[in-house]
Amino acid sequence: MNKKIIISVIVSIISLIVILTIGVKLLNNKPDIKNEIIFPNNVPNNVIINEETDLINGDNKDIDLVQNENIDDSLENKDEVNNIVKNNETSDEELKIEKKNIEIINDAWKNGNISTCYTITNKDLKNKCLDNGYLYKASIEKNPKYCGNVSDKYSKDRCYDNIYYTNWVNNLDKSSCLKIINIEDKKKCLSEVVIINVENDNDSNLNDCNILTWTDKTYCINEVKNRKDLSILSNSIDSKDLNWCNDINNTSLKNSCLDTLNFEKATSSNDSTLCKLISNLSKKQQCENSISNMNDMNLLKKALVDINIDLCKKITADELFVQCKDTINLKLAVTKKDLNLCKQIKTQSLNNECTWYFK
Repeated sequence: MNKKIIISVIVSIISLIVILTIGVKLLNNKPDIKNEIIFPNNVPNNVIINEETDLINGDNKDIDLVQNENIDDSLENKDEVNNIVKNNETSDEELKIEKKNIEIINDAWKNGNISTCYTITNKDLKNKCLDNGYLYKASIEKNPKYCGNVSDKYSKDRCYDNIYYTNWVNNLDKSSCLKIINIEDKKKCLSEVVIINVENDNDSNLNDCNILTWTDKTYCINEVKNRKDLSILSNSIDSKDLNWCNDINNTSLKNSCLDTLNFEKATSSNDSTLCKLISNLSKKQQCENSISNMNDMNLLKKALVDINIDLCKKITADELFVQCKDTINLKLAVTKKDLNLCKQIKTQSLNNECTWYFK
């Protein structure tokens, strides 16, 4: 029994010694860092870190950034790289061609140079260039034949319309307006035809005004009526027929027509009663004064012929009355050799003549 206890104690002591020996050894030995490098989680997959790097001291200046062998190597394909370079070169070339095409198109628009348009390979741009050239020639030469070569319908129609309108403006040719394609532009052109014809009195009538709108139509109607009234007025004056005046629509012109004819008849017949038919007060007064002056002149002539001073008293105009009386007194003074009659003469020139006679 004692022997078993002794053996157990000895085994325990030996085990303790072994454990202590291993612990001391572990404390004295450092780990092999080179075999225990741990890469940071945020290092990219395509970065390889040199194992000699001292991570403990934080010195990472020796890290080599290189392309990972697993990276997509498609860009290293020479054929594909060449294609990319070729495509870039093609884009630059296209830009040059596009710039040149723009220059050609602008040249056609500004100078009508059509021949260079055929160097453009793009169909749409070529047509645009040709259209510009034909539009330029049409506008310069005012020739619609060039409009027919324009491919764009809208531009072609505008080309025709501009030339037809220009022909109307330059030549006042109504048929040019009728050729205009755009309805609104055609109406505008025909409206101008009507207005000009009305203003120039070129056989216009009220039916022509129907094509116009708003103020233009009102103006046209009034102008046509005025032209007609003026024509009637002219015929009335020429024929001296009052009946024509009644056909005039414009009240002012009608009154003018009647007043003019009544004035002429009153003065020609020396009939002051006709002056009363004149509506214009100023003209009526003029009519009455004119007849009065004519009557005075007739009395003056008769009084001088008859040497009748009593006729002078019937003259209404003061100046003519004095002239009549002084002239007769001069004649009587000379005839009767009466110096006293000279004293009755108020007109200085006649008075001087009378007194001189007696010197």
